[in-house]
Amino acid sequence: MMTEMALLTGRSIKRFSRTPPLIIISFAFPVVLMFTILPVYGGLIGDDYIQRFAPLIALSTATFGMPPSALGLFTDFRSGIFTRLRTMPLSAGSTITGRLAGDVLRIVAVAAVTILVAHIPGFRFTNGVLPVLGFFAVLAVFGAMCTAVSLLIALTAPDADTVQGSLGAPTTLAFFLSSGFIPVEAYPGWIQPVVQANPLSTASNALIGLASGGPVLVPVLQTLAWAVGLGGLCGLLAVRAYRKQSA
Repeated sequence: MMTEMALLTGRSIKRFSRTPPLIIISFAFPVVLMFTILPVYGGLIGDDYIQRFAPLIALSTATFGMPPSALGLFTDFRSGIFTRLRTMPLSAGSTITGRLAGDVLRIVAVAAVTILVAHIPGFRFTNGVLPVLGFFAVLAVFGAMCTAVSLLIALTAPDADTVQGSLGAPTTLAFFLSSGFIPVEAYPGWIQPVVQANPLSTASNALIGLASGGPVLVPVLQTLAWAVGLGGLCGLLAVRAYRKQSA
């Protein structure tokens, strides 16, 4: 199974690396988003806003990548490529896991470049090497959760419009209702519990703590809970849906 997963992971990465428009969009979008929002809210919140905002932008490589990723998966799963895969002695688990691993590697790579660019307006890691590794580990876990959701939507949606509609608005709303965007206290009181529970908020808090100080254990555990609960459930349902389609 590990060999099968490695082969399918490699296929996913090669396909991404051989699609220049996708590479340009994937790397350019978070950078453009960062430099569009930063001048406005950086002036309102303070000079250290980049320490709050850059981790959210890194996470957005996973969330805003969900609709196009799911659309690509929707097309793949209904193409001759996956029809051929279904006739080969490949387990459903390795097929799904291979695609998930490929997407997670892509997300981490794009996030790493985004964080590197964020050093221009002043983002810095201040806690040493191990927290930096933890920073990208949390990103990978969060990316795996987002990819599992995308896989499930791609396998169960009846058409491409449903794929886009199921993910586009929720990911945008989650971004703007995140504590990585503005502090929780800046939101109206009635919406603050939603902001605090938002997985983008818990992951943002974890990354902020790892990068420049602050609470780490609780937000990391909250992010893991989201990843295991939502990501694990969606992953299992995606494997089940794939097996059903392959039957």
